Amino acid sequence: MGKSILFILVVFLIAVRPAAAQKIEAIDAQNLIGYWQTDSVNQLSAINYGISAKGSKTNRAESEAMKQAIKSRSFVFSEDGIFTAQWVLGKRQNIVNGKWEIEGTSQLAIEINGIKTSYSLRVNGKDGILLIPMKARRGQIHELYFTKKDGR
Repeated sequence: MGKSILFILVVFLIAVRPAAAQKIEAIDAQNLIGYWQTDSVNQLSAINYGISAKGSKTNRAESEAMKQAIKSRSFVFSEDGIFTAQWVLGKRQNIVNGKWEIEGTSQLAIEINGIKTSYSLRVNGKDGILLIPMKARRGQIHELYFTKKDGR
């Protein structure tokens, strides 16, 4: 009984901690321009990897590949409205280019290959942002946590 309460408490804290740190503030285009790296601590806390209780080797390998992809993910928002995302999955470097624009005071639109995705854009800590898709998406990653990095 005590272990199950402790487990529930730990799961609750992991799920709530990233959400509690969010501040809803307006972000203008000038603040978004630059190089953003995944905030892997918050990102990994927010993701349910779906690893079975048995912890099979396949699930562990998939989990490690997902962690690598998350930790290596970066977004670059250029002043001219060009957007670049890059990450490593397995041994493959992935690069995606598109366009971006701020819509209103707290929404970001990213268009890749003619497909536009809108995100709620929130400040997350001193140098961080949180992107939440405005429409439900498939896959394991829904909320995107980033920290602004200098020098790139």
